[in-house]
Amino acid sequence: MLNIDDPQWRSPIQQFQVSGVSYLVLLDTDHEVADSFIGNVPKTALHDQVAKLLGKISLS
Repeated sequence: MLNIDDPQWRSPIQQFQVSGVSYLVLLDTDHEVADSFIGNVPKTALHDQVAKLLGKISLS
């Protein structure tokens, strides 16, 4: 969680193109943006995207 009013977070806020509050970014294993959500996210949408990301991770 970042405080968007704190100048120390300016770089990540620009990098991930934060355009609203609340803003959630999911990163893949290569630290690339897999998906992003603004505002109230339905539980099913968040669950589905996290499950999709976890399916791509090798746990070995």
